[in-house]
Amino acid sequence: MALVTIKRSTEWLNNFRDVHIFIDGMEYAALKNGQQKVLFLPEGEYEIEAKFNWLGSRKKRIKIADGDYSFLQVKGNKLTTVTNMTAVVAVPVYFAYVLPYTGLFLTLGTAILLCLAYVLLYGNKYLEIEKVSP
Repeated sequence: MALVTIKRSTEWLNNFRDVHIFIDGMEYAALKNGQQKVLFLPEGEYEIEAKFNWLGSRKKRIKIADGDYSFLQVKGNKLTTVTNMTAVVAVPVYFAYVLPYTGLFLTLGTAILLCLAYVLLYGNKYLEIEKVSP
């Protein structure tokens, strides 16, 4: 058996959401803001992924041997704060300028399409998993 510690960094932006850790497609842990969990895994190669809501991370492959100790950190992507703060500013401006010209349904429809495009293009890069030294 090998020890794998997964720590979630403390972030104000995603404070109220739990990050779910999936190993080879199965959920192993749910981490609150700043929390860490220790997992005991048998020797082998694993594919680890972090998710919350519909956003997540890219899959990371790790190889562990018997008696190993691995330390993984889950955190928001470097650009996550910038993109979310841009959205907080851009959405009200978008509604203020577009709504008078297009009407409510067209404005909401385009806003929903823009959100879906964001999730599809950026959704699996929202979180990062990196192997760090303890």
